[in-house]
Amino acid sequence: MKSNDYNYKHFGFWHYSIEHFDGPRIGAIAPDFMSTTLDNKTVRLSDFRGKIVVLESASITCPATIGTTNDMQQLVRQYPDVTFLLLYVREAHPGERIAAHTSFDEKLSCAKRFQEEEHDNRIIVVDDLEGTVHKQYGLFPNFVYVIDAKGYIAWRTPWNVTKRLNEVLASIHKNPHARFGEEYLLPEMKNQGFRALKRAGWRTILDLIPNIPYFIWIRHRLKKFGHRY
Repeated sequence: MKSNDYNYKHFGFWHYSIEHFDGPRIGAIAPDFMSTTLDNKTVRLSDFRGKIVVLESASITCPATIGTTNDMQQLVRQYPDVTFLLLYVREAHPGERIAAHTSFDEKLSCAKRFQEEEHDNRIIVVDDLEGTVHKQYGLFPNFVYVIDAKGYIAWRTPWNVTKRLNEVLASIHKNPHARFGEEYLLPEMKNQGFRALKRAGWRTILDLIPNIPYFIWIRHRLKKFGHRY
């Protein structure tokens, strides 16, 4: 996939395997990767071995991300011994104000703006322009992986639901070897998430409207099957 295919200019559900969460499964070793911090340093996932890691994908134009940012800050304070990594990926809803990335510097600038405007206190790392890590971990715009201290995936979800994440972290604190079943949780559509679309520009609304019927169908289908694989 070329970078301009990965960094789509207009949102559409066809960019995602919306019913299938690819990427490493629970019980597998989390694939190591390199990414760039906001101060242009290179880090690896393995640098954090020995600690529980919460890895979340995000962008400043992703309503699901923005809608849970405040709750995630609370979890960071609640679990000071956990490493919270936010992986900045492609723009979920590019528009006329915040467009699809055409260079790594643009992507890095958006990640810095995300931290500043959301007052985010997690470790933010930026994926490369081609989305190498994003593809490796399943491509969803707001996935979450919980990786135990030995580097194994203990839990994952294609969409961040902070209440469930809190339950998972509490269980792992009681039992570091805890494993969980596969869950397909639906995104938390909170009002503050619409800031993401406003930031990107009103063009995002025009891109979103044709996708609404499909989105409703997907939610109905997933609810019918209990949100699980």
